[in-house]
Amino acid sequence: MKYHKYLENVEGYSLKVIDSISTSMDKVMNNVGDPFSKEDFSKKGLVIGDVQSGKTASMAALMAMGADQGWNTFIVLSGTIENLRKQTQARLLEDLNEPGNLTWIALEALSKSTIPRLQDLQLGEGSRSRYFNVTLKNKSRLKNLLGWLNGDKKKKEKLKIIIIDDEADQASVNTGKNNIDERKAINDLILKIVNNKSKDEAVPYGSMNYIAYTATPYANVLNEASDKSLFPRDFVVSLKTSNKYFGPQEIFGGSEEGEDGINIIREINQEDLSIIKKTHQNKNYENE
Repeated sequence: MKYHKYLENVEGYSLKVIDSISTSMDKVMNNVGDPFSKEDFSKKGLVIGDVQSGKTASMAALMAMGADQGWNTFIVLSGTIENLRKQTQARLLEDLNEPGNLTWIALEALSKSTIPRLQDLQLGEGSRSRYFNVTLKNKSRLKNLLGWLNGDKKKKEKLKIIIIDDEADQASVNTGKNNIDERKAINDLILKIVNNKSKDEAVPYGSMNYIAYTATPYANVLNEASDKSLFPRDFVVSLKTSNKYFGPQEIFGGSEEGEDGINIIREINQEDLSIIKKTHQNKNYENE
């Protein structure tokens, strides 16, 4: 895969980590719905990865694999900060648009009035175009996205969508009362998109899958488990740590043999300790 070569040659990932990302994303792809099957229509899953575990790289790998298998539209729900949204979009566009058999097109701030309109997209099975939109988890943005998705009934049936919810424990989880009919605005709008609950719900997508990404999955799996919710009822996949990751285990070590961590303790001899104490005492006197 061209994206594998990009990770190795440009991003500097080790072959071990690239193979790990590929294996994890293979597990995801084996669990999502078939884009060409009406019976295997919609799946919801969760990908768990540490901070700096290569989540963005794995998202791009998931999109690349999905594009090869027939999905034509990808929606990335990217937090609540515009600058970070732009960074994510630029990174994905750069990572995916390597010369190859597909052309990736980033769709900006989608609404009923934006261009391209849904009816302008090339969604036929022979099309080389793949589309993605990185949107904020913001009430107005999601409302506009929902309107865009319902902009053309014939084209809507050709949309084969994978939604990637980055930092899925942020804003996406329903924080209202534990009642299926009482939902916070962001959670409700995401559900309307994923479950196709809108004024045009009689017109189905060609395919729809929701994949949540987070390093802290507790809210996502403990909050609610209804089929109508975003609960990852179909699969959970864990990402292995990237060779670029640097965290507590690398500093302090782990429980396994050979996981000693970094020698971060510097011993101070008595002579140096006396100097430090004396200097500290003198500063205290000066402050008085």
